[in-house]
Amino acid sequence: MLRWLTLRRVLGWSHLLGGLAGYAGLATALLSRDTNLTRALPQVWYNGSLMLFGLSIASGLILLRRADPHGRTLAASVEGLQLVGFHTGAFGYTFYSGLQLLFVVGTTSVNVMANANSQFWLGGGRPNSGPFVAIDLLTLATWFALWKTGRPRRVVPSEATPKAAAVSPAV
Repeated sequence: MLRWLTLRRVLGWSHLLGGLAGYAGLATALLSRDTNLTRALPQVWYNGSLMLFGLSIASGLILLRRADPHGRTLAASVEGLQLVGFHTGAFGYTFYSGLQLLFVVGTTSVNVMANANSQFWLGGGRPNSGPFVAIDLLTLATWFALWKTGRPRRVVPSEATPKAAAVSPAV
């Protein structure tokens, strides 16, 4: 059984490193000497990158520092933003930060890909992209693991211990 501490560390490092890599990509785009690239990317791309990769970094830091229920909620939210990526040929959305196991259906192919990636796209005009839908299977597994490790455990009284002994007398 996957323990919460292990899940917290793996997910925390994935979100932290994925967010930092996303910020590195954003800095590269902003500092690029290619003015065509800088002008081609819509403002929403820069704002979305700041927000989404920032959430990923915050989630990673919270998960690595302490077992906080808010960290679990933020991690589930960041994972949820990565669940589905798509492009219609005219408009699309993808956000990946960290580890993925993608099931991708395109116009001519069906693939399963494992990646460590940081990527954000929202809008049209994505280069070299035909229509596709991608489902992150690792997100589904992570949601299940977060749910499983977050449930309160049932305490089954031992038959050797009488029920009366389970309640301590008032002193």
